[in-house]
Amino acid sequence: MKLNKPFPVTLLFVIFIVFTYSSLRAQTDTEFWFVAPEVTTDHWDGHTYPQWGSQTFRGGEPVLLRITTGDKAADVTIEQPANPAFPIIKRTIPANDVETINLTMYGGYPGLQSEVENVLTSNNKSNKGIHITSTTHVTVYYEVYTRKNCDIFSLKGQNALGSEFYVPFQTIGKNGYSQAYSAIDIVATEDNTEIEITPSKDA
Repeated sequence: MKLNKPFPVTLLFVIFIVFTYSSLRAQTDTEFWFVAPEVTTDHWDGHTYPQWGSQTFRGGEPVLLRITTGDKAADVTIEQPANPAFPIIKRTIPANDVETINLTMYGGYPGLQSEVENVLTSNNKSNKGIHITSTTHVTVYYEVYTRKNCDIFSLKGQNALGSEFYVPFQTIGKNGYSQAYSAIDIVATEDNTEIEITPSKDA
């Protein structure tokens, strides 16, 4: 039988498109759960941003939520269900648009950042799980918008939920400095959730 050489290339291309589409869909949803990790303030920035006036931000500031709509407008709600003191944030975002919410400046400096970041010692619980819902599919990013030690987190919607996770750590330097440390931040989406952590080495 004569093999059609272009077929394997075509097949690989189709598989690539399917998996790429699947990956993109994984970041678009109507419900997201997230907890913001603490970012050290010792990476001093000392920089001002014209879009937010003359405020000088510390290291790890400001922190932002960036919400992007598709071909439909969205009514978005941001809350902390376990923290009644957290002000519920509501936004109506037009189709094909991006809304940026500065959580550091929100409600006046230091705003909500101290209520958002999960600053804790080991094995403690907090009420800082963030719940974001939308009336249509959106994409959400949490961003540490600073020139030093910046970072961005893509929220995964339903694909972030589960009962089994593997967490990698760097293995060259120390994972526990006084200024900055490695951590696992876990959000329970249901009451009475029990967590079991099995480290590969002594923690």
